[in-house]
Amino acid sequence: MDDKVYITQMESAYNIIEDTNKQLDDKAMKMITLISAMLALQVNFFLPSINNMVKWILCC
Repeated sequence: MDDKVYITQMESAYNIIEDTNKQLDDKAMKMITLISAMLALQVNFFLPSINNMVKWILCC
């Protein structure tokens, strides 16, 4: 009888740890997506303006 209780407790602890790991994985994936979007926006909006500024400085 004690073995069944122990196995049930171990299974419950395993499920809790597994759920926590899944939540951490989801948060990490969302953070990676956010950082990727921020970098894409930076490259698309700021890189052309920097390039134009460098061309203007080199021309003068």
